[in-house]
Amino acid sequence: MTTVPKILVIGDAMKDLYHVGTAVRLSPEAPIPVVKITETKHSPGGAANVAANLASLGAEALLLHGWRVWANGKEIPQKHRLVVGTTQLARWDEWDSVSPIPVEALQAAVERWQPDGIVVSDYGKGSVDGKVSRWVIDQNLPTFVDTKHGPEHFAYDHPQGFTSRWVYFPNRQEYEKDRVRYDLCPSVVLKKSEEGVEEREYGKPIIEYPTFARSVGSVCGAGDVVVAAYAFAVTSGRHNPLWFANLAAGLAVEKPGTSVVSLREIEERMKELGA
Repeated sequence: MTTVPKILVIGDAMKDLYHVGTAVRLSPEAPIPVVKITETKHSPGGAANVAANLASLGAEALLLHGWRVWANGKEIPQKHRLVVGTTQLARWDEWDSVSPIPVEALQAAVERWQPDGIVVSDYGKGSVDGKVSRWVIDQNLPTFVDTKHGPEHFAYDHPQGFTSRWVYFPNRQEYEKDRVRYDLCPSVVLKKSEEGVEEREYGKPIIEYPTFARSVGSVCGAGDVVVAAYAFAVTSGRHNPLWFANLAAGLAVEKPGTSVVSLREIEERMKELGA
């Protein structure tokens, strides 16, 4: 294990935009508020949020992702959120599909950079296709997978993908949808939103923690924080990565919008908890 782990992050990088404003009146066209926008905030989303959190925790993170190619350049998917006060009124998405990550670029990054682990942040936008998933399996590195596709996209027919070096991170809906396959995996971290996190081994609960959040500012990106913090804890040799990841997620949801958590914040909260 290294003190400063090097983690390759691959998947769907996105841009989160928050259009913050004030409701000034009701629209005469429909029973909806007319909102005067006062500020637009930008945050990294998806795989980019994972990489940002890894860097904030103290890891070296290298991000590779797919692009939506246009005649005048390249773009990544965008999530727009309309917010009034603390209430999100609407969300709309742009450029929702991208090209796969070239396997040649992944291989070059591993040979040049020699990472300690891989995080896959697969939001189903197209960055991670079959070739990419097979390449990930062949690396035989500690691998942390958050995927909308389910485990069969990576390892259902490949025993190496079900080794203890792999950890999957479904939310409750994703887990129930593919429960039969997830229960074949030796290590699954189930993200239970306001109920915290639970680690399962071949479908059997091993350990769980309630959320440590003291308040809720926003749950956007909290799942990314869980994956990033867990991967950081494992690759840096920290004790009890599930507890560490749950603590990080609790700090994240206390903040507004998509956010990052620093190692200093986690250590300060540990002191407050007497840990």
